[in-house]
Amino acid sequence: MTDNEYFSERKVLVELEADSYRKFDTTLLTLSSGAIALSITFIKNDFSFCSCLLKIAWALWLITISTQLMSHLISAKAIREDVKVLKEKHSSKTNLVSGRNKFTPWVNRLNLSAVLSFVIGAFSFIIFVMVNYDKIP
Repeated sequence: MTDNEYFSERKVLVELEADSYRKFDTTLLTLSSGAIALSITFIKNDFSFCSCLLKIAWALWLITISTQLMSHLISAKAIREDVKVLKEKHSSKTNLVSGRNKFTPWVNRLNLSAVLSFVIGAFSFIIFVMVNYDKIP
């Protein structure tokens, strides 16, 4: 494999990864927002039994949305940091410049936190619905 083939293939893979992350973020934000909107319909009925589960689900879905938004902001900082490191490497014509990006681990942690809070919120909501199924009109 030549250098040009390698860099061309690598560029395609990096673009696919970036597209995948964009779709992931959009899907998670849409699901969380939709879940909150859908579950608000339960307010009309009297669900006094285990209503704390519904409130927990809402809180976790709001945390999901918040962490995804923070992830977007920190991701932008991570990209700016990567551009800065790349510029330093290019201007110094050496690979000795430290390429460690301190923001990247935070983006990964926030994304994981968003997924976990969404899943736990979904389980909380499912349990709430199961407990109150006989009260649903």
